[in-house]
Amino acid sequence: MGKVASLLTELRFNIYRKQATEQARKTEQASEEKAGQGAGQASETDTKAGQGAGQALESEEIILVDFLAKNPRSNIREIAQNLVLSKSAVDRLIKKLKTKKIIERVGTSKKGYWKVLN
Repeated sequence: MGKVASLLTELRFNIYRKQATEQARKTEQASEEKAGQGAGQASETDTKAGQGAGQALESEEIILVDFLAKNPRSNIREIAQNLVLSKSAVDRLIKKLKTKKIIERVGTSKKGYWKVLN
């Protein structure tokens, strides 16, 4: 039973990784197209990464943002289990995303929810 559970979690993580890679590729293509049209305009990546600060999101961050958009009432433990990460890794990613102003926690830790800002 343990082997089946580990295979399922690995499959789930690979699905999220694939989605994040595809999303990053699409964002990069859109950025290149916009850069070709006008150099003075901010790209989608720049806007999404922190109010035009020019910080690109890492693949783990994209996966976490996608997960929080679909499951806003998740707590750290649930996020860690679903993304196959440690609780400290999830804490670190959330802290980064908060400083980049990508996500925020609305309400309390028990009854609140995650809000994706960009």
